[in-house]
Amino acid sequence: MLGDFSIAGAAPDAWARRASEAAQLVGAEMILVEDNQGGAMAQAVLAASAVALPIQRVRARINKRARAAPIAALMAQGRVKLAGSFPGLEDEMCAFGAEGFQRSPDRLDAMVWA
Repeated sequence: MLGDFSIAGAAPDAWARRASEAAQLVGAEMILVEDNQGGAMAQAVLAASAVALPIQRVRARINKRARAAPIAALMAQGRVKLAGSFPGLEDEMCAFGAEGFQRSPDRLDAMVWA
């Protein structure tokens, strides 16, 4: 995990710029947007912001817990690591227990897709 580029309460053009800057910073080949959570709108906003990378829509077919399980296993094996300190992400990871969660773990979900 190279970074947590989350941005809260930003206007669409601001988060599109943030996504583009983050993708360029980490050398991403594309930007993913979750199709079942505003994918068409997110893709349109990114395209209107002249993002230089391809925009790929992905559809979540299983719940967040099931999507996170393989990454959690890789982290337990030391094969996936955090390249720094990411308090917001780490808080979500700790709060995402078997008993459920209070709010949607969006940072954790983004890490799983990455």
